[in-house]
Amino acid sequence: MRLFTTFISGDMLETASFLLNKSLVLRMMIISIPLISLSLFLVFFLTCNEIETIVTTAIARNEQMHAESLAQTFEQLLLEAGNHLRVLAAGDTDKKTMLTRLNFRKQNDIFPYREIAYASSRSDDRYVLVNIQEGIKELPLNIINNTPNSPFETLESADLKPDTVKISMPLEVSYKMIPGDNKWHTLTFHVIRLSAPVFDDNGQPQGVLILSLDLKIFRDYLSKESTIMPTLSEDSTPQKIRSFFFDYYGWILFQSEDYDEEKLKNLPLSSESIRLGLKGDNGRRGYGDAFRPAPNYTVYQEMVEQIQNGHSGHSYLPRGDEGWSTGQTHAECVSYAPIKFVTSASSAPEVIGGLAFLDNSFISSRTYRHILTVFSFCFILALILLLASIWWIGRGASRRLLQLSEQVHKRNEAESTDPISLPPLPLELESIRKNVDNLLVRLRRAKSENASQLARSHALRLNEPVENLPSLHDIENQLLVGSSSCMETLKAQIEKISQISADVLIVGETGTGKELVSQALHSASDRRDKPFISINCGALDENLLMDTLFGHVKGAFTEAKQQRKGAFIAAEGGTLLLDEIGNAAPKVQQALLRALSIRSIRPLGSDHDIPFNARIIAATNADLRNDGKEGNFRNDLYFRLAVISIHTPALRERKEDIPALVVHFMAQALQQEGKGLPSSLPLISRGAMEKLMNYNWPGNVRELKNVITRAMAFYQNDILQADDILLDDQNKGQSETIHQNPSKPVRINIKEFLPHLNARQQAILPTILEKGHITRQEYQKLAPEAISMRTAQYDLQQMVHLGILLRKGRGPSMSYLVAQNEQNT
Repeated sequence: MRLFTTFISGDMLETASFLLNKSLVLRMMIISIPLISLSLFLVFFLTCNEIETIVTTAIARNEQMHAESLAQTFEQLLLEAGNHLRVLAAGDTDKKTMLTRLNFRKQNDIFPYREIAYASSRSDDRYVLVNIQEGIKELPLNIINNTPNSPFETLESADLKPDTVKISMPLEVSYKMIPGDNKWHTLTFHVIRLSAPVFDDNGQPQGVLILSLDLKIFRDYLSKESTIMPTLSEDSTPQKIRSFFFDYYGWILFQSEDYDEEKLKNLPLSSESIRLGLKGDNGRRGYGDAFRPAPNYTVYQEMVEQIQNGHSGHSYLPRGDEGWSTGQTHAECVSYAPIKFVTSASSAPEVIGGLAFLDNSFISSRTYRHILTVFSFCFILALILLLASIWWIGRGASRRLLQLSEQVHKRNEAESTDPISLPPLPLELESIRKNVDNLLVRLRRAKSENASQLARSHALRLNEPVENLPSLHDIENQLLVGSSSCMETLKAQIEKISQISADVLIVGETGTGKELVSQALHSASDRRDKPFISINCGALDENLLMDTLFGHVKGAFTEAKQQRKGAFIAAEGGTLLLDEIGNAAPKVQQALLRALSIRSIRPLGSDHDIPFNARIIAATNADLRNDGKEGNFRNDLYFRLAVISIHTPALRERKEDIPALVVHFMAQALQQEGKGLPSSLPLISRGAMEKLMNYNWPGNVRELKNVITRAMAFYQNDILQADDILLDDQNKGQSETIHQNPSKPVRINIKEFLPHLNARQQAILPTILEKGHITRQEYQKLAPEAISMRTAQYDLQQMVHLGILLRKGRGPSMSYLVAQNEQNT
């Protein structure tokens, strides 16, 4: 009964009765199944992990040994080249003698090198010989001197001791304008250069002999080794292991290819397959085709670090990460080994790069899956046998328990209080049946009474007045109402900024009080006794705005009967607010930039500039920085205005100020009715306040003021109830519906609005209705002729006023949604 009585909800009665009546079977299952399942799971988990560890360790060791073996082969090639270079450096370095020796080796196919160069301290003894298909050829010195990464660059940095061979980083060299066969050739090589000093008989240094190994030799050998080391996939087909070479700093230089001796001769070095799907840097100095993966590929970076420390290893690629674990270069693990070179007998080997092998056979994963399948089958089979045993044991008792449960369920559904009628039951079940009868009756009664009481309490609470509202006396003299953290920050900014005379840019959503902030700045400054003039740049066309701002002289145009000072001069010594500055036309922007730059204006028709002394405050709800990038607002004007920027917070960001604003607007509403400043205000109920606090306020403080003003016209009994608060839910619902289905065409009665639209609007309206939404940029593109940003905004705003469109969002992300969903009549 203790378990059952915790379920006081009628919907939970079936669950409570079932758990109680099945207690014997449930106890057996709760005790037996988890213990046996846990034991089987532990055996499965430990065995699988142990086998996986053994298999993966063996596979990793095998692949690592292969990488080390191939690295040793490359090291042997470099060692042989170094010894060969020492022999050549010890002999006669005369150009003719060298040509004879090398051509002899070329004819006997025992000269696998690409370049040999002698960099003497005397320029007339220098030469560069290249090994091409036609034989050993000398390159002109003028071409060598103008070729980046030429062998002679080695002489400038070489500081070689006897019996020392230095090795360079892999380089890409391209000799252009090489004459031959009645045409010019370009020779491009990718090489590693070995340098050895040349001494005369007296042991004096004479120069440096340079021998270049073609990286294609390494590529071809790497491709051959990758081909003869296949692994089997799940369908028993060979899969070639992909391998690649990278330098000491982690730049991938080339990859292995499908081994075909004839095709590889003309196939350039590439790393396209390896770098597929990776992000990183392309091209390093001296090797334009090099690629280095980005630092976020941690496995690769750790591999490079191990290679730099001279260590080989094996790493598994994390699943799901970007890189070789996904995409076309799908691999499970990577094995790697460093390639070292010994410069002299007394020096330690130095790492020049590394080899890496990507294993795409997934042997470890397939082995683990196979083991997982076998053990899962055994685990499921054992559970089935266990459940069958428990079912057999509890079968007899379950029949009676199910009968009782079924009767309880039927009575719960029918909300009946009739006694349960069943054949004779065991003593324990009979006791339960009687208690269930009693509990059902009490439960129904308690549930009904509780629901009624909760409903009454909630209704009474919502009608109660809100306590501890802000006092009207505390806020009546505040220009900016609110004590939230963002408002305190804003007030502090105003206090500081008012002490200086710099121009200010105020940015904020529509209805956040940008003009009030401007007035607060003016009132707190030394200019408080001078004029404060506000000009709405979005409400005037270009010519009228120019005249309003800068004025004109008498006779400047036909209707100029007398002189007009303009806002800049009218605000002399005070403050000029340029509201909606983002809507100003380009001509106005240019004129404003000039005026702010030289602090002077030139009225229309005048030949002289008139200086002005007024603080300029610009206000906007647009993202002027982004408009500047799109070419809709001058960047230089933006930076001239944004000497100091103030952000006015949206009302949804400072909802804790809503109670104070409500008090303020209620007092304003009473004053507007001619009742003066009230000694006491109407109360506001909890329900009304919750409704205000839960609303998102897209129109910000201006919308809140309108809502309170409307509510003050309809409230009764000296208290504002929730029903008196009328929010714009209808438009909100329509906006959400259209936003969720933006591609669904919306049909409205076009003929109703055509008399109020211009020709441009009439041409574009059917497209807007078909799409269901539009932005200002799209409107400009759809216009029959090129129109300005301001003209597009004016057209769209007019359709908003007519009720055709609704605005959604603010700034550059603002869009316009079709507001009606009526059938076209």
